[in-house]
Order: sequence, then structure tokens, then C-alpha cells
Amino acid sequence: MISISKNSIKQTLKQYLYEYRHIFKKRSFNIFYWLILSILALEEVRSIKFIYDNFIKKYTVKTLNSLYYFLSY
Repeated sequence: MISISKNSIKQTLKQYLYEYRHIFKKRSFNIFYWLILSILALEEVRSIKFIYDNFIKKYTVKTLNSLYYFLSY
């Protein structure tokens, strides 16, 4: 099993974004975190569906509609 160190990009990004958590509700912060992480990992954004299909769907149980709903605000 591969363990993720405390200095990984995932942990570093979460610590950095945690400063902005007061702006979001818990669920929307989690979606925001996954969107930013997927943009950094894929290094390209063709569409939200592209991000969802190639990254978010593989690692979470988030739905595509929840991403669209989050971005509609």
C-alpha cells in the first residue's frame, strides 16, 4: 500500500486552502478542494466534465451535477 506523506501536495494544498474555509460550507469546501486539486493534477481544463471524468470521478463519490451546482454561485 502506498502511503501519502504529510508533505504531499494533497496535504499542503488542504492546509493552504483551509485558510479560506470560512467562506464555504463544509460540502462546498470539499468540492472546491477537489476542483483545485484536479486542475493542478491535470494541468489543463477543457471543461468541467473533462475534469470530472479524468480525475474527480476516480477518487471521490462526487457527482457531476454537484460540481455544476457549486460553480453556479
